[in-house]
Amino acid sequence: MLIHGDMVTKSGDVDLALYIYKSIQKTEDYPLWPTHFKKIVISRIANYESIISKFRIKIEGNQPTNVYETTIFNSKYACSISHQASKSNHRNLPEDYEYLLE
Repeated sequence: MLIHGDMVTKSGDVDLALYIYKSIQKTEDYPLWPTHFKKIVISRIANYESIISKFRIKIEGNQPTNVYETTIFNSKYACSISHQASKSNHRNLPEDYEYLLE
């Protein structure tokens, strides 16, 4: 949902983007999200109108990007936001799976 919110923000539909970002906080597993991802959602809600122009800046190559000034897709969290499941989704992992969440 965070990627979706960022793409909608980038397109300029800030009302829908704000709705998406706020909906993230209402999901069942949001309380289990790692703190750094929660901070991104909170920042998006607080700055949803001002980040449109930042999201539209073209990123060249592997430039380091600030996750608060670019879409999640263009940040260092691009892969982990989709693949880092909450603890509730780890039913089939070994008991010592905590290292996977770091």
